[in-house]
Amino acid sequence: MHGRGVVRAAGPLADDSGAVIVFDVPDRAALDLLLARDPYFATPGVTIRQIRDWQPFLT
Repeated sequence: MHGRGVVRAAGPLADDSGAVIVFDVPDRAALDLLLARDPYFATPGVTIRQIRDWQPFLT
Protein backbone atom coordinates (compact mmCIF):
# COMPACT_ATOMS: atom_id res chain seq x y z
CA MET A 1 0.00 0.00 0.00
CA HIS A 2 2.89 2.37 0.67
CA GLY A 3 4.27 1.90 -2.83
CA ARG A 4 0.87 2.84 -4.28
CA GLY A 5 0.64 5.94 -2.06
CA VAL A 6 -2.30 4.63 -0.05
CA VAL A 7 -0.35 4.47 3.21
CA ARG A 8 1.36 7.82 3.73
CA ALA A 9 2.96 7.08 7.11
CA ALA A 10 2.94 4.30 9.70
CA GLY A 11 4.72 3.43 12.87
CA PRO A 12 4.47 2.50 16.54
CA LEU A 13 3.58 4.92 19.29
CA ALA A 14 6.55 5.96 21.45
CA ASP A 15 5.22 4.06 24.47
CA ASP A 16 4.66 0.92 22.36
CA SER A 17 0.95 0.90 23.20
CA GLY A 18 -0.10 0.71 19.57
CA ALA A 19 0.56 2.25 16.20
CA VAL A 20 -0.69 4.96 13.85
CA ILE A 21 -1.31 4.41 10.15
CA VAL A 22 -2.15 7.37 7.90
CA PHE A 23 -4.11 6.37 4.78
CA ASP A 24 -4.64 8.56 1.73
CA VAL A 25 -8.07 7.56 0.43
CA PRO A 26 -10.89 9.64 -1.07
CA ASP A 27 -13.50 8.88 1.60
CA ARG A 28 -14.56 6.64 4.49
CA ALA A 29 -16.20 4.09 2.17
CA ALA A 30 -12.89 3.60 0.35
CA LEU A 31 -11.09 3.13 3.67
CA ASP A 32 -13.67 0.61 4.88
CA LEU A 33 -13.28 -1.40 1.66
CA LEU A 34 -9.49 -1.31 1.91
CA LEU A 35 -9.54 -2.49 5.53
CA ALA A 36 -12.01 -5.28 4.73
CA ARG A 37 -9.85 -6.60 1.88
CA ASP A 38 -6.44 -6.43 3.58
CA PRO A 39 -5.62 -9.62 5.53
CA TYR A 40 -3.40 -7.71 7.98
CA PHE A 41 -6.44 -6.15 9.63
CA ALA A 42 -8.01 -9.60 10.18
CA THR A 43 -4.87 -10.89 11.96
CA PRO A 44 -5.45 -11.94 15.59
CA GLY A 45 -4.14 -9.20 17.85
CA VAL A 46 -4.62 -6.42 15.30
CA THR A 47 -7.38 -4.14 16.52
CA ILE A 48 -8.60 -0.89 15.02
CA ARG A 49 -9.29 1.30 18.02
CA GLN A 50 -10.10 4.55 16.34
CA ILE A 51 -10.57 6.00 12.86
CA ARG A 52 -10.37 9.74 12.48
CA ASP A 53 -10.48 12.12 9.53
CA TRP A 54 -7.30 14.16 9.18
CA GLN A 55 -7.07 17.44 7.30
CA PRO A 56 -3.34 18.18 6.86
CA PHE A 57 -2.27 21.66 5.85
CA LEU A 58 1.40 20.73 5.30
CA THR A 59 2.53 17.68 3.38
